[in-house]
Amino acid sequence: MGFLHLCREGENGKAPFWKSICNYATTVCCQLGLTVIRRTKNAWRKCRRIGGRMAVRTKNFAGEIAGLGIKTAKFLKNEIFNAILFFVTAPYHLGKAFVRGWKVGGPKDAFSCVWHVFSQTGAALLKHLRVLFSYALPAAALAFLLVTVTAQRNDGYVVRIGVNGETVGCVEDESVYFAGESLMQQRIIYGDGDEIYHLAPHMTLERVTDSTEVMSAEELCNELIRHSGNVFEEAYGLYVDGVFYGATTEGETMSRDLQAILESYKTGAENETVRFHNDVQVRAGLYLESSMVNYGELYALMNSSVDYAATYTVVANDSPIRIANKNNISLKTLMALNPGISEVCQIGQEVIVSADRPLLSVETTVVEEREVEVPYESVTIPDSTISYGVSTVSRRGKNGSGIETVEKVYVAGILTETNVLGVNVTQEPVTEYVIRGTHMSTSIQPSKGDGTFDWEFKWPTRGGYQTCSIDGYKGHTGMDIGGLPVGTPIYAAADGIVIKSVKNLTGYGYHIIIDHGNGVQTLYGHCNSLIAKVGDVVKQGDKIATLGATGNADGKHLHFEIRINGEYKDPSDYLGTSYRKW
Repeated sequence: MGFLHLCREGENGKAPFWKSICNYATTVCCQLGLTVIRRTKNAWRKCRRIGGRMAVRTKNFAGEIAGLGIKTAKFLKNEIFNAILFFVTAPYHLGKAFVRGWKVGGPKDAFSCVWHVFSQTGAALLKHLRVLFSYALPAAALAFLLVTVTAQRNDGYVVRIGVNGETVGCVEDESVYFAGESLMQQRIIYGDGDEIYHLAPHMTLERVTDSTEVMSAEELCNELIRHSGNVFEEAYGLYVDGVFYGATTEGETMSRDLQAILESYKTGAENETVRFHNDVQVRAGLYLESSMVNYGELYALMNSSVDYAATYTVVANDSPIRIANKNNISLKTLMALNPGISEVCQIGQEVIVSADRPLLSVETTVVEEREVEVPYESVTIPDSTISYGVSTVSRRGKNGSGIETVEKVYVAGILTETNVLGVNVTQEPVTEYVIRGTHMSTSIQPSKGDGTFDWEFKWPTRGGYQTCSIDGYKGHTGMDIGGLPVGTPIYAAADGIVIKSVKNLTGYGYHIIIDHGNGVQTLYGHCNSLIAKVGDVVKQGDKIATLGATGNADGKHLHFEIRINGEYKDPSDYLGTSYRKW
């Protein structure tokens, strides 16, 4: 009875309530459907109207284009074609009139007929001539312009260079001239107070012909020297690291002496190569007289030295005599360059091994082989049955042996670089196996002593202040530090070893105890996370945990205790009541 009865039979015999709901829902759905259909039809009609308009406009545009083409074709036919046809058929009509008049009355009538025809067609003749000229002349001018532009584009141009009133030659563009002038300047040695020699070139642009020869920058350099009005010679210039030192005619002798310098550094060792450490070049070309020097001067220069302080870094097991031998100098020279080295010779010390070096430094590369030890590998095997921190060696490792290939680089006789190219193992090393315990106890027994210490405790957080003292309520055993967000780092208040790192849900919650020796411990409670583990040796200021509200905590804070032989001490006596910068 009640509501269910009404739903089945309705009230006062009327239709049931659920049928009314269904009828109402059906009516609403039908109305919505009719609305959607009606709006869809309207949208379709609009699209058709817009499409029809676009089609009509497109059709009209195409018709206009077609009509314009037809009109143009008719115009060309009526104007140009008729004019051409007139001039083609005019001789025929004049000849026909001449024959007809000849037959009637002889020559006199023949010329009369021709004149009659010509006088009748004179106006048409002028009209057709005007039409032909109005189209033919612009077309001819356009064709002439296109031919001229095409011809000009196909023709190339060069720059003709003139110096001192004489033609030097042609180059592709101005940049080639400047490059050639730069090469010429590089061949000239200027003394103190000498003015820089400059040319005054005359450049003209001209078209390329079959007989035009285009010069490179090097060729232009030689021609500029030849036309400079100065004395020049075919010679060989010496360049060291891009610096020009002079030119000489004895190029072969200079090349031979340079090779002799290289040979003097050879030791006869196997796999030895020598080369100049500098960029040494001998360039042939035309050189100004002012750039020429006596070969004896160049030879002395090639064998001269420059001021240069080469240094060596002291390594382990070095001694003065070993340093001298490594750098191919005498002990006496080493002592002279480094006074007091016999008393002080420390690892990392910079030692002067050369006060100068040759202008042409020779780089010698020697590949050597030497016996070396091949270190063994150590494999650690974790064992959860052994206490954390305890390790035992199950098999001792043993070094192997091998032949190491080493590349040594000497510059001016001084060792500057050592590269290991590879190791050929002749005896394999024996791998060492170490078993390391991973079992973690939750605590370590605290230390005992008289409770004295000579260090100073530091505030365990960066910031914060005391929110509850040790006397804040009955049973409170330390200081509460608050005013800091969850996750604030907690630091060790002093050096020590972690003897407890526990995650409890009650009491201190997540907490750590550090033993500082002689019966002194500190506790850090209600942490959010623990970082230090049991057995960790920590220094004052090491991060050990983060601040939280675990265990029986009234809000986020750090509960900090100082214990001496199990007795709770007031932390404020050692730290104060607020953060002080370390």
